[in-house]
This record gives sequence, structure tokens and C-alpha cells, in this order.
Amino acid sequence: MIPVPDKCIEKLILKEVEDEKYRVLLNKEYRFCMNNAEKIQKKANKIYEMEITNRKQILTDNSCAFHILEAGCREYIEHYLSDDTG
Repeated sequence: MIPVPDKCIEKLILKEVEDEKYRVLLNKEYRFCMNNAEKIQKKANKIYEMEITNRKQILTDNSCAFHILEAGCREYIEHYLSDDTG
């Protein structure tokens, strides 16, 4: 749940990964995420909400300070991507 500007994301095409063991691992992880997408999203939203509203619990003890990450992402976009035309 780290904010990343869309311009900084590269699509990974699994079938183009040359290392077979790594490709198999990525495929397993992808299938797991797809099979559990709703559950993962609900938990992520819950932790995010708890962290930004300062509800400290065990789940948020190991969480990032999302408001700081989001501010940093916005600052990066303003300084490095706002003048980027391509």
C-alpha cells in the first residue's frame, strides 16, 4: 500500500520473465492475489483506515505512516512529473 504515481509503474509480463523459478513464483503469487483479492482489499482498507485515524492496534503497529507516504508521493509528482509531457 505504498502510493506510486501511475507514470512510475511498469507492467510486468509474466510469460516474458526468463528465470523459470521466478516466473513460477510470480504466477503462484498472482493466482493467490486474484483468488483472494476481495479479502486482501478489505484487510488493506481496514488497516489503512485505522492508521490514518490514529486507532492504534496491533495491526497498525507495523504499518507505514500513510499520510507521510501520500504527501511524499504528491510532492514527487509536483516536482518531478508535473512538467513531464511524455
